[in-house]
Amino acid sequence: MAAETEEIAKEALDLIDLNIDSETPVFDPLEAMKPEAPKVRPEGNILMIANRPYRLVYNGDVEKGFAEADEIVEEEYFFCSQKHVAMETQVSLAVPEADSRLSIYTVSPRVVFSPKTATVDTGSR
Repeated sequence: MAAETEEIAKEALDLIDLNIDSETPVFDPLEAMKPEAPKVRPEGNILMIANRPYRLVYNGDVEKGFAEADEIVEEEYFFCSQKHVAMETQVSLAVPEADSRLSIYTVSPRVVFSPKTATVDTGSR
């Protein structure tokens, strides 16, 4: 809520009517993949990558690897597939200075802002 005064903000909050539909949670990933499971987004619960429910990774000759393997173990494996999401803002501001220098203001955990980072941010090579 943004307002010029706290009183205006409180008045505005009183005018907001929020309706939240309750959904049944699904904690089992195999249950969440079933067609009848509650959807987390309109297209479904399985993230499609290039029209596939998985990412293709090519790294070497799989058949050759099987042929040369001393042992092959086939099982079901479950692992965490989500990526962390940073809470801080992800922005940079480049300001041209009168002396032809460029000042770059950014949020970064680094003490030093490297030229390589600057070229990636500006799209130059």
